[in-house]
Amino acid sequence: MGYYCTMIHGPCRGKQCDFWARTKIKKASIEDLVSGFKDSVKECESGVPLNKAIEQFWAGFGVKSRTNICREEPALCEKMLEVERRVTS
Repeated sequence: MGYYCTMIHGPCRGKQCDFWARTKIKKASIEDLVSGFKDSVKECESGVPLNKAIEQFWAGFGVKSRTNICREEPALCEKMLEVERRVTS
C-alpha cells in the first residue's frame, strides 16, 4: 500500500499529483482562463497546432492527466472543455 495524501484524501500519486493545478483552475473564472490562453498563444505564435497549444496551456498549469481529472472531477473537466470551446470558436 502506498502513502496516503491528506490533501486529496486518497492515495499519493507522487509525480502524477496535480492537486495544485486543479485548485488553480477551480479558482479561475472561465473568462480569465480564456484570456490567459489567448495571451500565451499570442506570445508564442511559433506555428504550433491549436490542439498542441491547448495541451501545453493545461500542462503549464500543472495538469498531469486530463483523463484522471475527467474521471474524478467531471465539473472541472467540463470547465476545461468550455474554455477550449471558447478558444476554438
